[in-house]
Amino acid sequence: PSFLVWFQALSVRSRELRVFDSLGHDASAVRRFLKLLRQCNQCLLGVKEPWSLRTVRHNRQTDDNSCGLFVLGFIRRILGNGGEIPCSITVDVDDVRSYVLETLLTQTAPESSPATTDSVK
Repeated sequence: PSFLVWFQALSVRSRELRVFDSLGHDASAVRRFLKLLRQCNQCLLGVKEPWSLRTVRHNRQTDDNSCGLFVLGFIRRILGNGGEIPCSITVDVDDVRSYVLETLLTQTAPESSPATTDSVK
């Protein structure tokens, strides 16, 4: 695809920008963003401490349409780790799809009609 898709996490306390790119693009856009972030912090907030850029090892998507599932997988892993960003993450897209389906069926189906969830299975 000709577009960039990446997910980022900022850690304000440690001044780190963590980047997750499920398509594995060139990091030049990320470096430009980090430069802009540094400039904004210095100009607007008077903060001169440097921000560091860290990448997180993770598997790559193999199609053009599962980037949202990767983002959700990254978020689930970070939240499951107490909000700490791990050094590496592996996203199982089928597992995330199952999680989304289960969540939709259990959280949005009317409680009075269990047949609704049975008919979808």
